[in-house]
Amino acid sequence: MPCSDTALAADASEVASHRQIVLDLLIDSSWGLREIAGHLHLSARATSPILDALVAEGVISRTSSRRYTSTRSPFAYKRPQPVRDDILRALTENRRATEIATLLGKPTAAITPHLAAMAKLNLVVRLRRGFYARPPEPVEPNGQGTLLLAGRR
Repeated sequence: MPCSDTALAADASEVASHRQIVLDLLIDSSWGLREIAGHLHLSARATSPILDALVAEGVISRTSSRRYTSTRSPFAYKRPQPVRDDILRALTENRRATEIATLLGKPTAAITPHLAAMAKLNLVVRLRRGFYARPPEPVEPNGQGTLLLAGRR
C-alpha cells in the first residue's frame, strides 16, 4: 500500500523530533542504547538506525559498546531561539521594549528577559532603560590595522 504525502511528512517530523531528543540527552553525558530508546518510547531496534545516522553525520560518537555521547561541547550546541531571531528582525531602528513586544504580538514581560540576555551576549545594545538597538557592525579595515564601526570615521 503506498504511503501518502501526509504520512511521509509525519514520519519526517517524528524522526526530527527523535533526533532532537537524542541531541538533548547526549549534550553533557553518555547514554546507553536502551536508555535512549526508553526516552524515545521506541524499541532498541527502532532507535539504533537513528543513532547510526547521527554517528555517520559526526554529531554523536559511540564511546563503547552501545554507549553514545555528543561530539559537540555543551556550549556549542544551542536550541533554536525564534523569539530572539524575531527581536533582531524587529530592531531595524532603535526601539523601546514595549514597541518590540507589540510588533511581535507578545507581552513586554516575555520580551525583556530575552533582551537582557541578548545584551549580555552583545547581540543588542541597551541604550538606556527600555531602549534597545542593534550593535554597530564592523566594516572594512581602514588601512591602519583597525576596523571601523559602521557610522564612525
